[in-house]
Amino acid sequence: LKLVCRAFQAASPIGAYLDPVPAAMPGYASDLVMAGGTFIDGSTSEFSADAPLREPFNLFVQGGTHRAHIRLALNRALCALDAAGLINLPQTGES
Repeated sequence: LKLVCRAFQAASPIGAYLDPVPAAMPGYASDLVMAGGTFIDGSTSEFSADAPLREPFNLFVQGGTHRAHIRLALNRALCALDAAGLINLPQTGES
């Protein structure tokens, strides 16, 4: 969750340099990690993600007004997971 949120934040137009840090939030039993460097705080149409740090470790992704932004964020997340050895992406090109 933390890797994916970090990748989503890095792909954001605002606050791309920030590191999403899990923190306690009123009303939640678990710490939350959030990513969302968008223009309007709390906007449900802009791309953001949040997750409680507990099983089953579901990440809730909202919005996204531009397909290019969503593709960039997903690509960064997949590359981060691959670099960490958590998934195995197929290799393209010649060896």
